[in-house]
Amino acid sequence: MSISSNNKKMDVPDSFEKVNDREKIFERLDFLSSEIADVFMQVSLTGKILYISESCETLTGFKPKDVVGKRFTLFAPKKEWPKYFKKLKLMIEGEIVTNFDTYVLKKDGSILQVEFSGYSSKKGRYFNAIMRDVSKRKNIDNRYKLLFEHSECPITYLDLSGNILLINDYGARNLQLKKDKLIGQSIFDLLPDFAEEQKKRFDEIIKSGKGLLKEDMIKLPDNTFKWFYSNSQPIKDEKNNIIGIQIVSIDITDLKNTANQLKESEEKFRALSEKSPNMIFINRKGKLVLVNNKCVDIMGYSKKEFLSNDFDFMNLIAPESKKEIRESFKKHLSGIEIPPCEYKIITKNKKKIEVIINTKLMDFEKEKSILGIITDVTELKKIEKEKKETGDYLQNIIDNTSEIIITVDKEFSINTWNKTAEKIIGYRRKDVKNKKIHKIDLFEFNSEIRNFVENILNKKPVILNEINIKTAFGHYITLSVSYSIITDQFDNIKEIIFICKDITYEIGYKKKVLSGHSYIIDNTDNKTSLRLFHELIKDKKGIYIGRNIDEKLLNHEIKKEIIIYELSENINNELPIVNNLNDLIKIIEKNVYKNERIILFDRIDYLIITYTFEEVLKFLYIINDIIKKYKSILIIRINSDFLNEKQLSILDEEFEKIPSKSISDVIIDDELLDIIKYIDNENTMNINVTYGNIGKIFNISKVTVKKRIETLIKKQLIYSRKIGKTKLLYLTDEGRNLISKKN
Repeated sequence: MSISSNNKKMDVPDSFEKVNDREKIFERLDFLSSEIADVFMQVSLTGKILYISESCETLTGFKPKDVVGKRFTLFAPKKEWPKYFKKLKLMIEGEIVTNFDTYVLKKDGSILQVEFSGYSSKKGRYFNAIMRDVSKRKNIDNRYKLLFEHSECPITYLDLSGNILLINDYGARNLQLKKDKLIGQSIFDLLPDFAEEQKKRFDEIIKSGKGLLKEDMIKLPDNTFKWFYSNSQPIKDEKNNIIGIQIVSIDITDLKNTANQLKESEEKFRALSEKSPNMIFINRKGKLVLVNNKCVDIMGYSKKEFLSNDFDFMNLIAPESKKEIRESFKKHLSGIEIPPCEYKIITKNKKKIEVIINTKLMDFEKEKSILGIITDVTELKKIEKEKKETGDYLQNIIDNTSEIIITVDKEFSINTWNKTAEKIIGYRRKDVKNKKIHKIDLFEFNSEIRNFVENILNKKPVILNEINIKTAFGHYITLSVSYSIITDQFDNIKEIIFICKDITYEIGYKKKVLSGHSYIIDNTDNKTSLRLFHELIKDKKGIYIGRNIDEKLLNHEIKKEIIIYELSENINNELPIVNNLNDLIKIIEKNVYKNERIILFDRIDYLIITYTFEEVLKFLYIINDIIKKYKSILIIRINSDFLNEKQLSILDEEFEKIPSKSISDVIIDDELLDIIKYIDNENTMNINVTYGNIGKIFNISKVTVKKRIETLIKKQLIYSRKIGKTKLLYLTDEGRNLISKKN
C-alpha cells in the first residue's frame, strides 16, 4: 500500500494502514519530521528512497523532491558504500541498527560526519532510517587541541611535584626553550630566581583546592624579562582529588611597558589599546573614560554609550560577580593593587561572558584611574566542560561493561584499564597505566603479545582468539580476545582496543562434564549453573526448569535452542508451567527419548517444600535413570540451607559434584613438593620467601630456581607478588590443600 503527496511516494507504516485518509497521514508525517533537525527517511529493500523529510535540505543541501526515487547511496562517498550495504542487509534481516557512524556527501561536494539509526518495517517491505549530524560532537577534541596548541597564551600542565607534563608551543617560545627540553623539567628549576615564591603558590593551591591569579616576572635565558598574569588552577580527577596544576598565562610585558609609557604619552596608549585582541578600559571615579574597539565589538555598546556620564559601569557585571567587583574597586581606590580575577559580565543583548579581568592603578589625564584588561575565556571554558563531560561519559560506559577493556597506544603503553580488568586480573589502573604492555609480568608469553601489537600497527593480518593472563592473585586465566583500532584523520593507528572475556570457567568445566551423568551444584544463586548451562548447550539442545525465570535467559541468543518450563501454580503465566512430579518425568523422558539433551533443574527446594523429601528423592532416582539410559546430562541446583545433613548425604550418594581441579590431578616431583612445604612453613611464621631464599636453602642455581617456581605457578600451587623491587612467594588454596593431603 502506498500514498503520495508533492510528487513523493512512500509505503504506509503498518500502524497507519487502518486510517482511511491517506493524504492526512502523509501530511502528518511531513509535519512531524519537519519539526526535528534529524533527517527521517524510508528506503525500499533495493535501496531506493521512498520518502525523506524536509530537514534533508538543511543537513545535506538536497531538496526532498531531488532525491525521492533515487538510490540512497547518492548521499555516500564511494568508499563508504560497503558500510551502508552491510547495515542495509542487517535491517532487512530485522536487526535494529543504532549509532552507526559514517559520512554523507553534501550537495556542494563537502563531507559531513553523521550517525545513522535504522530498522525495518514490521512486514519487512521497507526500512526506516534517521540521519543525525554529529560533526560538532566529534570535533570537540580537535577543537580543544587546536585551541591549546594555537592559543596566544602560554598554557602549562604540571604534576604535583611541579614537573612539566605538557606545554603548548606559545609557552615554549616565551621561555625561549624547545618543547622537548621542557617536558619533565621542574618549573622551580627553570625559574630559580622565583622558585621560593612559586613553591608557596603551588602549596597554597594544593592545600586549598582553589586557583590563584598572580602577576609574574620571568627572567629569560637572554637575560631579558617578561611579565605575565598567570591563572593557576588545580586539576582534579573523578573523585575530586587534585592530580596536577594547570597554568594559563597572559603575556602582559607590552602592557607593562605601555603602562610606564602612558605617563609620557596617553595618545600612544590609546593607539596601542586599539590593536589589542583584548578589551581594554580605563575607569575613573566609577565612570569609563576610555574603551577600545574590542569593547564595542564584544559588548554591543557604542563608545558614546560607554563614555556617557549616565552609563553605570556596574550594569556590565553579572549579579553573581557584582559583590566581588565592588570589593576589588574599593581596594583599588584605596591604592591597593589586586590580582587578576575571573568574573562574569553581561553584553547589551543580555549574553553572559566569562572573563579574566586584570586591573592596574595608573595616572590618566593627571588623575588616579584604573586600567582594565579583559580576556574572554567563555569558549575555552565551554570546550573544557564539553571535553570533561564527554570523557566522563565514555569512561563510565567503559568501567561499567562486563568485559575487560584495555587500550594500547603505538608506543605499546597501556592507556585504558577498566574496572572489570581491575576486578578480574587484580591489578589497579594506576599500577599498569602508561607501562609497556610487554614489560609487565602479565602475559604467559610476552613476545607473543608484542608481535601481535606490532603486526596490527603495521597493518598485517593477525589472529589471536585466546590469551593466558597471569593475575595479581598468582594464577593464570584464559581470556577470549577481540580487538579494534582508533585512527587519526590521516588513517594512522593511534590506539588498539582489546575487548576480553574470562572464559577460564567455561573451558575447564565443559571438558569434564560427561553425557549420561547427573550433577549437583550447591549454591544460593543460579549464576554458576546458568553459566555452565549456556556453555554446554552451544553444541546441544537444552531444557530449563525453574522458578522466577531470569529475563536475561529469555533474551539470550540461544533461547531458540532451549525449552523452558516454570515451576509455578500461576495458570496465567506466559511460560508453560509444571508442578506435578509425574508430569515432570513425562516431560523429561519425552524430550530426551530421541535427542541428547542438557537439562538444568533449578530450585529443587520448591519441590521439597511442596512434596515430601522422600517423594522428591524417588522422582530424582527415576530422572537419573532416564539420563543414564538416553546419554543426556542433568544439572540440579540445590540450596543446602533448606536440607539437613542426612538429606544432603543421600543426594551426594546419588549425584556427582560438578568436576573441578582436584589434588589427585596434580602430578608433582619431590623437589617441587619440598619447595612448597618450605614456602608453607615460612608463610605460617610470617617470614617472607624470595627466589634467593629458595636458591640458598636447596643449593640450586638461579636458572633452576626460576624454572621450578614457574612450574609451580603454572600448576596454580603458588603465586608471586611484587613488593617494591622484590618478588615474594605464597601458597595458593590448591597448594595448601596439596600439603594437607600429602601430610
